[in-house]
Amino acid sequence: MKASDRDRGAVLVAVLIVAAIVAAFCVTSLLVSSMESQGTYAAILRDRALFVASAGIEDQCKAFQDIMTATLLKRPFFDAFEALAGQHTIQQRALMSDGITVGQYDVVIDSVQPVDAWHRDISMTATGHVPSADDPRAITRTISVVLRIGIEGSDVFDYAYFLDNWGWHQGNRFIVNGNTRTNGQFDFGGCQAQMDGIPRFDKLPDGTLGEMIDEGGVYASWDITGAESLSGTTARERHLHEFNPPEPMPNIADLGEYELLAKAENSTIKIGGNIVCNTIVGDEVGESPNLYLEGTLAQPIEMNGTIVVRGNLIIKGYIKGQGAIYAGGNIYVSGNVQYVDPLKPIPFPRCKEAVVNWIKNNAACDLLGLFAVENIVVGDFNDPVWRADISQWVSDPRNMSEEDAGEDGMPNTRPGRDGILGTADDDVLENDDIWTVEYYTEMHAEHGLIPAGFQVGDAIPGTGEDLDGDGEYDPGTQMKDFDLNVALSKEYWEGNFPETAPASYADLCSNDAGRSINRLDAICYTNHTFAMHQVGTELMVDINGALVARNEAIIYEGKRLTITHDLRLLQ
Repeated sequence: MKASDRDRGAVLVAVLIVAAIVAAFCVTSLLVSSMESQGTYAAILRDRALFVASAGIEDQCKAFQDIMTATLLKRPFFDAFEALAGQHTIQQRALMSDGITVGQYDVVIDSVQPVDAWHRDISMTATGHVPSADDPRAITRTISVVLRIGIEGSDVFDYAYFLDNWGWHQGNRFIVNGNTRTNGQFDFGGCQAQMDGIPRFDKLPDGTLGEMIDEGGVYASWDITGAESLSGTTARERHLHEFNPPEPMPNIADLGEYELLAKAENSTIKIGGNIVCNTIVGDEVGESPNLYLEGTLAQPIEMNGTIVVRGNLIIKGYIKGQGAIYAGGNIYVSGNVQYVDPLKPIPFPRCKEAVVNWIKNNAACDLLGLFAVENIVVGDFNDPVWRADISQWVSDPRNMSEEDAGEDGMPNTRPGRDGILGTADDDVLENDDIWTVEYYTEMHAEHGLIPAGFQVGDAIPGTGEDLDGDGEYDPGTQMKDFDLNVALSKEYWEGNFPETAPASYADLCSNDAGRSINRLDAICYTNHTFAMHQVGTELMVDINGALVARNEAIIYEGKRLTITHDLRLLQ
């Protein structure tokens, strides 16, 4: 994000987790040599058998992780695990150390019990045999474990601005009401951005906020640079949190789960009291997969639940109600998007009581989620100035998104944190001209883990360098990716598309043909690029909700650009 060169003065989205909740084993590294100095030989064998059994637990956990990796986010997700109940999954597998068999282990899945719709508890027993299971003098040790697997909400929505890449706020007229985070370096470029963050709190099981973690501010998985001129309540050194573990950004390439959710909710969108679409757009014979929505203050876009659009979405105008739209293509914002019942300002000081009260007082306010499998495009993408400036930013080396980003998924990190090539922390997979992903195997086929449309040998979506989770190599954002792939004619669009086809996309846009869009009330999410170019020396741009993206290409002129976090996302 940067100020224009012409004015330098100036969901369910879910991730998978594995957590041991009852465990009688230690994370094992086989320390046989050190054990042999302890106690009698029999005690050594007993300890060794315990470690062998522990290795069996770890081996089975790795198998569970492989199943998770290969399973797309669908409700049958747990079927593969539930089918393992009562099975002897590992039988007399040898544990090797320096080419020598240390022992053998067996693993049995005792039961798989539902905790709720999104979690299962797996009880399993591992037995270690030393020196082997068939030795008449074998020493055996048994470990029983309960492992919880589940699907949890992603923490990427805990931030007003989140980039799964290198991030930057390079402009003196930029304000964030909320916390910001990137999975790469965060560069402020010496500019005077204003950071007014929110304290972070533990999340309790009942959805309420617990103890304060820190005061909020800026978070990065690499270093934070150029921050010496920051202003705001969370602009001091203690508010700059460097080298945090990366926060995984879930991909939404497979919309199947959201289609099930839309059907379960019987979701609708109304305009002027008329239903313009329900549940899924593009699932019926003769129905276009694309949706056009335009609301006015008198006849707003009335959201009620989750809607899936299999193609593109064009949206502008007033929003009423609460809901989310998942689009399989691009989302085009052709004018201001504004709540009829908007969010109230976040007060100072931003203590726990203030945050809790704000959430309570704004719970019923309008809410819109815009989730794009491809890109979110704000303004007239055909405008020559829009294309020239966005192209420069998209092609900037700091904004790389080619799927050859290495093990950490971050561009420009091949030399590692020490910045020196040829050292131990190098990311040798980055820019090696090989698309490194995992592939479906016969094991996946045996467990029924290969979804329709895939076969043994195909890339597993979302693994390795498949950053957007579509199972195909992508060279990074190209300017052609922002273009509409369908004609601007009513026959190709559901919703309330104009009866008379516009001569161009600019004619469809509001706010000075899309050049001066200054209000976006929405939670914006894309696994690709959020692109926005707005001009006008007096323009004040407000984004109220959240901006979560792999890349962003925001170029703005005017008095200021403000992103304000919708704190309802913290629950």
